[in-house]
Amino acid sequence: MDNIAETRKQETKMAIGKEDLILMYTDMIRTRKLDELMILGLANGRIGSFYHSGQGSEALAVAVGSALNEDDYLLPHHRGHGIGYLISKCCMAFGVCR
Repeated sequence: MDNIAETRKQETKMAIGKEDLILMYTDMIRTRKLDELMILGLANGRIGSFYHSGQGSEALAVAVGSALNEDDYLLPHHRGHGIGYLISKCCMAFGVCR
C-alpha cells in the first residue's frame, strides 16, 4: 500500500527547472516594476484613470500565468489588474516582455 501511495505522490509532483524558476522570478520583478510605474503615473497626474495596485500578489499572478497554455483563456480575479498574468504569459505591456 505504501508503494502505491508513494508512486501517486511522485506522479502528481511538478518539476520546475532552474531556468523556469529564474524566469518566473524575473516576471515577478517586471510585474512589481510595472505596478510601481502605474502608481507613480497616477500620483504625478500622468495617468488619468483608476488603478488598484497588485503589490504583494505578484507570485500568484506569475504562477498562474506560467501554468497556462497558449490557448487558455485569462480572466483575472476580483480587483486583479492582470499585469502579472499577462507578463508571465508573454504579453507585450508597455514594452515589457520576455
